[in-house]
Amino acid sequence: MTHGAADQVQKGGQKVAEKTEETTENVANRIRESSEGVGDQIEQGSKQIGEIVEESGEEAGEMLEEGSEETGEMIEESGEEAGEMVEESGEETAETVEGGGDEVGGTVRDGSEETGEMIEEGGEEVDDMFEEGSEELGDMFEEGEDDDGDTREKMGDGGKEPVETTDEETIVERIRQTLSR
Repeated sequence: MTHGAADQVQKGGQKVAEKTEETTENVANRIRESSEGVGDQIEQGSKQIGEIVEESGEEAGEMLEEGSEETGEMIEESGEEAGEMVEESGEETAETVEGGGDEVGGTVRDGSEETGEMIEEGGEEVDDMFEEGSEELGDMFEEGEDDDGDTREKMGDGGKEPVETTDEETIVERIRQTLSR
C-alpha cells in the first residue's frame, strides 16, 4: 500500500470513529431521556397504588370494627341464653334431688347429662350462629354493600338473624381486586 492509500484509510477510519461516537452519544441521550420518563411514570404509579392500598385498608378496618362489634353483641346475647338454660337445668336437677330417695343417684346423673347436653347444644348454636354470621358479613364486605344500619336492626332480634364478620383472606382479596383495576 502506498502512503496516499494509507492516509485515505486512516481518514476513513477517523470518519467512521467520529460517526460511531456521534451515534453512540445520540443513543445514550435517548436512553437517558426514556429512562427519566419511565422513572417518573413508575413513581406516579407507585403513589397511586399506595393511595389505593391505604384507602382499602382504612375501609377494611372500619368494616372489621363494625362487624366485630355486632358479632360481640351476638355472642353476648347467646351467652346469656346459654347461661339461662344452664340455670334452669340446675334448678330442675335440684328439685329432682329434693324429691328423690332411691332415685337420687340416677336422677342426678340424668340431670347432669341433660345439663351437659344443653350446654353443648348452646355452645354449638353459638358457634353456628357466629360462623353463619361471619360468612354473611364476609359476603357483604366482598360485595361492598352498605346496609344503612340494617345489620344493627337485625341484631335487635336476639341473634335470630345471623350477622357475619369477614376474615383476612376476604380483605386481602378485596385489596387485590382494587389494585388490579
